[in-house]
Amino acid sequence: MKVDQKNIIVQIMIKILVCMCVLIFYSNNVFSKTNKNILNKTNFQIQAIILSNLGSGLGLSYKLKNNLWFNLEQQTIKGTMSRNTNGNSNREDSDFDTRTVYANLRYYLTDILDKLSFQTGLIYRDWEAKSLIIDNSNEQRKGVYTVMYPENGYNFGLGLNWFYTNGLFSSLNFVKIISDEPSVDYELEGNYECNLSCQEDFEAKVDKYSPTNLFFFNFGFSF
Repeated sequence: MKVDQKNIIVQIMIKILVCMCVLIFYSNNVFSKTNKNILNKTNFQIQAIILSNLGSGLGLSYKLKNNLWFNLEQQTIKGTMSRNTNGNSNREDSDFDTRTVYANLRYYLTDILDKLSFQTGLIYRDWEAKSLIIDNSNEQRKGVYTVMYPENGYNFGLGLNWFYTNGLFSSLNFVKIISDEPSVDYELEGNYECNLSCQEDFEAKVDKYSPTNLFFFNFGFSF
């Protein structure tokens, strides 16, 4: 399966815009209580990550004090990609499997803007990515490129939140991951070579498909 990253991003953004329009309509026309009023009456949150550029997942939150919450989230995504290289003489078959865990402190800035929140905390990344270099003429393997990602890092972000009187809530969050750069191990077979230009091309692809600027659309229940 070949992934068209631009089309995926466009589809996700359209879905988020539609969801935001629905949320704004309901929050302005159906539910009258403010986020602050509802947050004061709840201590737990269970949420699902519906849309994100790092996959779907689940989250749990516990109120520590007033508008300060402790938040745990996990999301996963996996897939495959394929592209021709070296003048179409070779094929690069890639697969990736990622799990990302967040441990955050989230503060709802209801005294500044009712729907705004800020979060910061730690991340754990269990990301695996590997590319096989195949000779298109005989399907022989010529090399293996293995991407090694640092496991630990930090994150911070801002969110927009909609809390409803029936206990449901939704949020749109924009998060930045801060971590060391990944490294690549090039395992070459036979006479195959991957020179500096080849390595720069592959590592540019790694950067493209290893997002550190993330967005989430979550939906959940508070109680």
